[in-house]
Amino acid sequence: MLTTITTGISDVAVRASGVVAEGFDPDIQVNENVPGAGLITDMAGGVFFYIYIILGVGLGLAAMLWGLGKIIKNQTMQTVGVGALVTILVAACIVGGVNGLIAWSSRQSLT
Repeated sequence: MLTTITTGISDVAVRASGVVAEGFDPDIQVNENVPGAGLITDMAGGVFFYIYIILGVGLGLAAMLWGLGKIIKNQTMQTVGVGALVTILVAACIVGGVNGLIAWSSRQSLT
């Protein structure tokens, strides 16, 4: 009797593990035809526009801070200006490449 129960449990475990091992693909695709997609896309483009303007102004201010510190021989001002300049350039690279990063990561398989 115990052998029959053990064999039955083993059969169920094998069948259950077969379902898990096969996996399930829900086949969900991106649908760009939903209401409001155009509005959200336009808003995202507007946000990027403002970010580019802010980064450009910040880059100019950081360069002026660095140059002014160099002229008046203020080491702290130069250090802050260079640090801000590098930070803004890295941020601009990340913001500029965000579309490519999203496209690349969406094509990666998790299996």
